[in-house]
Amino acid sequence: MIFAIQCSCGTPYEVEMDAPATEPILCPTCGLDATEFANQQFAPSENVAADDAIYCHQHSDQPAEVYCLVCEKPMCGYCMQTSGFICSPLCKLRAQQQGLEIPECDRQDSVVTRRRGQGRKLLALGINTLVAGLVIALLGGWIWYTFWGAKPAVAFSTPVSADYDVELCRFLAPQRVIFASNDEIAVFDTANKKQLWSRTFPDVSQVEIGQTLLWVLADGALFALHPESGEEQAPTPSKGRVLSISLAGDTLFVITNNNQLVVVDATSGRVVAEYPAPAGTLHAESERFRFPTTSPSEDGDDPAVESAGIAAAAMINAAAAAAESVSEIDWDTEGGSDLQSFRREYTQDVKFEAKLIKENIVQREAMKPPEATALKEEGITVGDTLAMAQHIMNEQRRDVTGGIEHVDESTYRVQLHHLADQAAVPWTGDVIGRPQFFSLKSVDLLVAGQTLLTFDKQGKKLWESKLSYPITRNIPPAVETSGGLYFFDKGVLTAFDTATGTVRWRLGSVGVSKLQFDDAGMLYVSTTSASPETIRYSQQIDFGNPTQPLVMKVDPASGKILWQIEKIGDRCYVSGKFVYLTSSRGGMSETYFRIYRIDPKNGKQLWEYYRPEEPISMDFLDNQILALFPNRLEVLRFFSP
Repeated sequence: MIFAIQCSCGTPYEVEMDAPATEPILCPTCGLDATEFANQQFAPSENVAADDAIYCHQHSDQPAEVYCLVCEKPMCGYCMQTSGFICSPLCKLRAQQQGLEIPECDRQDSVVTRRRGQGRKLLALGINTLVAGLVIALLGGWIWYTFWGAKPAVAFSTPVSADYDVELCRFLAPQRVIFASNDEIAVFDTANKKQLWSRTFPDVSQVEIGQTLLWVLADGALFALHPESGEEQAPTPSKGRVLSISLAGDTLFVITNNNQLVVVDATSGRVVAEYPAPAGTLHAESERFRFPTTSPSEDGDDPAVESAGIAAAAMINAAAAAAESVSEIDWDTEGGSDLQSFRREYTQDVKFEAKLIKENIVQREAMKPPEATALKEEGITVGDTLAMAQHIMNEQRRDVTGGIEHVDESTYRVQLHHLADQAAVPWTGDVIGRPQFFSLKSVDLLVAGQTLLTFDKQGKKLWESKLSYPITRNIPPAVETSGGLYFFDKGVLTAFDTATGTVRWRLGSVGVSKLQFDDAGMLYVSTTSASPETIRYSQQIDFGNPTQPLVMKVDPASGKILWQIEKIGDRCYVSGKFVYLTSSRGGMSETYFRIYRIDPKNGKQLWEYYRPEEPISMDFLDNQILALFPNRLEVLRFFSP
């Protein structure tokens, strides 16, 4: 019988034995005595005698699991971890010499290590492939988003007839658009690109959008329509001819021609209350007062103006548009307008009456004194021509207005009657300056001259504050939020505590026209770059300091300006987290409109959209833009993550 021996020095050798050796068995390399190991192969195992079990020929205390594929000796698990299915290097050499194919042993350490390495390589390759795929996908997505997806594209278009006056064109919901002219109302489904319904009405004058119903005032009659079907949902909740309607939350206020106020639940059409016009001490009068006007100068034209020549005349023509824009800073010029000695109006459930008690019209200089202008005979520069044109236009305006504005500082007696409480005593008081009344969510405002008075919804006066300037006529001067009351006059934006009137902060800004809040509660102010001097000299034309539109983002808690944008757009729209600026021009030379999307974080421009035509009206809802043109209605949409 031949035994394979693996010496501790690493030398494998074989010994042929038929019985236990009596002579020493030595390693041919190092001479180590292996006689005892060899004789153990013939020693009977105690385990075998006990249970006939087969044990490893190298580890006598380990049960055999397989046999060597070369010498067929029993092998245990330890041997398999070391050498697989062969018991020794000598058997491995014999297998190579005989050309035997020895299968891999899954438990062999070298096989396990190699397979782990291969797995790591495959894992690394898979990760690298995945990362490369993600990078390519992100790069492709960025290219698509930058050049296509981020900018508006037409998602819906339908022909409409906008030849008549358009009463309303806006979003009803993310996928709904309402279009109302003076004889037709239609609702469109922009997702499925179809018209949901259309109805004709005689002489549509008002459309109010409630949470569940559309309220339409047409030819003195009131209709409640379902927004999805256009069907009438409630009978006309009024007696007599309807003059006007006003929606505040879930309440609709209806004024009739018989001086009745009808309060309607706007969600159901149910009449909540009807109030007749209460008896009062103020009576309508027909007396009217006309402001005095100043006649144009009869001294003749300025010789310098007459000799300005062709260069100055050309500059006047080129600067006409600029002069018109500057003239818009002429806020609240009342010269030559009619003043009623008595006025009555209804704002929601409040009857507002004002009677002229004492007339006091104050004249103030609205232009700077004229400067002497001499025409050069030669060497006229562009600056000289511009100055000449400015001088000519100022003198033309001075000829018309006299350089004077008329300020109403008359005394008026105002009465506020809350019709919901017939037993309440109306508030009556005298104010200086033409009074204007505004109703907000939880308070009502009375503004006269440079005085602001605030009332609760029961007609109780809460507080009074002095203003830096009068307010701009025909512009609602305040917005109420949970954070307070934000009020602007001609030159200052002020944040008040709604309940107490405590001033939280003031921000000087001339020409504020609109306040908006985004979904994070931040304040956006539409204003101008004009200086306070333009309020004092409201009729002055100054080409050297043109007034530009300005948009500011303001922290409503502190009044701190976070960023501001000048000269980009003339209108600002805020919808959710989106901020837009628009500019447009319509005329013989060029017609266009542009939309700029602004990053609300820093005020930077994200993209610009240009169209060589001017829309009649626009509306914004998140990442959707509604544009009404004379012959069609379009909804633009862009992708936003």
